[in-house]
Amino acid sequence: MPLHSLLESLLRNMIELFLLPRIRGLRWAFLKDVMYVHQDAQNQPLKAIYFDNEGHVIHYDVSTPDSTTAKFISGASPSGPQFQLIYHLKDAVMSGKFQMRMPGQAEWKSYLEWTGAKK
Repeated sequence: MPLHSLLESLLRNMIELFLLPRIRGLRWAFLKDVMYVHQDAQNQPLKAIYFDNEGHVIHYDVSTPDSTTAKFISGASPSGPQFQLIYHLKDAVMSGKFQMRMPGQAEWKSYLEWTGAKK
């Protein structure tokens, strides 16, 4: 399925991104992430809002520069980081990057990168 078709199918649907176990000291903790992809009105650009159980909320503008790539970019802030989430589909393998940059920086720095094939 082309990535733009995937994004179209996500409209008006809640998608669960991750359920990742993490270690804090000797205890296990779980980070739960949810992102909602939507349009404010018909023929308007896609937007997304991300939530996690640690209280983070990120608003994204969504674009599809080509049929296999989706970019989620948060608004710039003078006091905090800007975020970019990129999904790319190639040869049935989805790769992703979660990147950030601080105010005044031109280059994005990867915080997480991953790949995975559909099972």
